[in-house]
Amino acid sequence: MDLIDELNKQRSVLIENIKAIDTLLAFYRGSRDSGQIVNSTKEIYQIPIEDGVFPITGTKEKQIMWLFKNKFTQVVKISEMKEMYKVFSGKDDRIDNTARRMKREGKLVLIKYNDNNILSYWGLPSWIEDGELMKDYEPDFDKLPDIQKKEIL
Repeated sequence: MDLIDELNKQRSVLIENIKAIDTLLAFYRGSRDSGQIVNSTKEIYQIPIEDGVFPITGTKEKQIMWLFKNKFTQVVKISEMKEMYKVFSGKDDRIDNTARRMKREGKLVLIKYNDNNILSYWGLPSWIEDGELMKDYEPDFDKLPDIQKKEIL
């Protein structure tokens, strides 16, 4: 990747972060009702309600699903999921119970390596094909020890 590609990538990340911050600022400055924000100067404007905007008033489940559909490009550890959740929601809430419930409901999958919970990664069921995690979504194997066993739960 050359310098221009890297700069464009960083620019895109910054733009997404600015959008998230703008949404949070708008939310905390006024009251939200069907996507309308009334700010302190009583101006009314629309916040786009679409997949591109973090659902700040949604449930934890909806917020986690948004992260997987819009931010994560490969399987992630629960700690990475929590950190990204904290960045977007502004809350330091526990999300592990919500993630486990979503796994039971078939909304998330857990990939465990070497029967070790520390080597467990979370992803979407659509990332599994023929009982295997698709190559595009695999974790960085340089960060993992020798893989003896892989289990998709």
